[in-house]
Amino acid sequence: MKAVFLTAFLTMGPKIILTIPRMSFSESEEKEISLKSMPMAGNKGDFISVHLGNYQIASLLLTVPAPEGVLDPRDIFVSIGFLLERDENAVPYRSILEQLVAQLELHNLITIDSLKKILPQLHRIFEQSTINIDLSEDVSFELSIGNQEEEKTGLDLLDDALW
Repeated sequence: MKAVFLTAFLTMGPKIILTIPRMSFSESEEKEISLKSMPMAGNKGDFISVHLGNYQIASLLLTVPAPEGVLDPRDIFVSIGFLLERDENAVPYRSILEQLVAQLELHNLITIDSLKKILPQLHRIFEQSTINIDLSEDVSFELSIGNQEEEKTGLDLLDDALW
């Protein structure tokens, strides 16, 4: 099973906000996915690739502004990522996530709502090597799971990835 997901560190700790396709997890599975995709030692921009049973989590940590009406106005720590087969190469997914976040930052659209809107579109990367992400009538961009990361290996990524 391949999926994309969004987790956020809310008042009660890390929690899965959305998965595409929609998946239901036991309470312990949800807790483990949330904690592994958002480690306490993580920082904004960190890429995480960890094994979880028969799966692999490949996610990127970022912060988003707190939604309106929330008592705590500080930014919220979130993780957007992929649930992959255990033996799948996570490096190309890192590139996709970094491209995505760069485009969101460029257009000042990093919000939980934007990320939720993007997940169904992002899920298409499992079927197509290049996808178009539509954020609004005026903002769309292309993401590709091409070969730009092929030269990097796990050892090359250790400096800025949490394994």
